[in-house]
Amino acid sequence: MSNHVLGPDGVAHRYQTHRSKLMTLWVTRQGQEFVTSGDLQLCDVELINASVELVGEPGLGNFGNQTGTTTPHRGTTNKLHTVNNAGVTSTVYGVSGENRTITKTHLNHGYINVSITGMTQGHQFRTDISQAGNNLELLIPTDLGLSVNRNTAWPSTPMMMENVHLQQNLKVHASFAGTWPIQKRVARFTEDWADSTAVTGTKRNADGTVRYFVDDDEGQASTQQCQVPSNCIEVLKLVFKVTPRTSV
Repeated sequence: MSNHVLGPDGVAHRYQTHRSKLMTLWVTRQGQEFVTSGDLQLCDVELINASVELVGEPGLGNFGNQTGTTTPHRGTTNKLHTVNNAGVTSTVYGVSGENRTITKTHLNHGYINVSITGMTQGHQFRTDISQAGNNLELLIPTDLGLSVNRNTAWPSTPMMMENVHLQQNLKVHASFAGTWPIQKRVARFTEDWADSTAVTGTKRNADGTVRYFVDDDEGQASTQQCQVPSNCIEVLKLVFKVTPRTSV
């Protein structure tokens, strides 16, 4: 009986322990923290899928589907509501912001900047490599609260980031695109909005879930209009393929 002799590649493959794994971050709050299984040190990271779902309300400039036209969107429907009228604001994180979904030079709800603390890349393009805190940053399109715009296959090809230092604790921050100062573009998540001091006690059901409508029904069964600001983020989903590496 012959004994097959492995070549260098075969031996390396047999004893390889750094297998690729998927890591999904399901973000529903600003600054949400995640704990990985351990400090992976250096690895290659591929963003293979990302999506940003805004509350199912009218689209650009408060002009979307007309009242009565329902499009289910995770417990909300596309109906006009005075909460999204021009000039109507609500306060989250101590900052007042307009409730409408708009895409202007100073504020663009069509994209969010995502910064992940604890996932650093020391050689990012146009980044000062002398700084230790080179957080991984991504620009991701939103669906503007309309199901037809939802990106289920974005990016079209994996976004590759090499030699990333992945720490045990990750924290995700999000801000909308635009030229305004960052504190005026901080993304508001539905869960955080429901907990803000201005609406405490009125925007959650008895079981703790967000109360989207004045009545008790959800989705198309509701006879009321959604009372959550249209530019709040329902969920930010990030799916990474992580491959540890042994050398720089």
